[in-house]
Amino acid sequence: YNIKSRMNNFENFLFMERRRRKNISLKKVYDRHVTSVDFKRKYIYFASQYQPEATTSVLGGYYANFFLVLDILSAVIPDDWIIYYKENSTIFSKSIYAKGSLERDRHYYERLANYKNIKMISENINTFDLIDYAQAVSTVTGTVAWEAVVRGVPSMTFGKTWYSGCDSIFSIKTFKDAEDAIKKIINGYKPDQSDIERYTAAIEKVASKNI
Repeated sequence: YNIKSRMNNFENFLFMERRRRKNISLKKVYDRHVTSVDFKRKYIYFASQYQPEATTSVLGGYYANFFLVLDILSAVIPDDWIIYYKENSTIFSKSIYAKGSLERDRHYYERLANYKNIKMISENINTFDLIDYAQAVSTVTGTVAWEAVVRGVPSMTFGKTWYSGCDSIFSIKTFKDAEDAIKKIINGYKPDQSDIERYTAAIEKVASKNI
């Protein structure tokens, strides 16, 4: 509450500009680890989300720590599967208001590179191509989980969001949940389109139009 402890306008400008430059430099770090996508391989598409943001920091709960999610996925998938990690492009935004470098640094991507079955891919690769060729899609609370099931691809979500009540989306709370979901996916599980349609109709009834 002491006003003297706050940054003045010039200090705030410097802070935001330094943060912006760090966002840009992160892109170079990430690109050093990027690999090409082999759509013929069996993979889970992990769609990373922008952080810090309420959709992960709050709705994600303890899974706001993406490494907890990736540890689980890395452990439960078969040996011949990989995880394609696609970073959210807003992390590298040149806007002075973007805050990606508060949640990412070179150590983050170096740690990702150490997983034997996780590959980082360009943030510019088309999301729908990645969905369509995936064995499953995973996210914390991203809309990609919904985009996947409406296209007939299984999805796993680790947080709590508007589509969490849909039975056709695997809601992962524990390691056992993830194991069970992967077993079902290996055995040919596909989302129930009639269930998705019913859930869509229910959401439409209770949602308000954003004006």
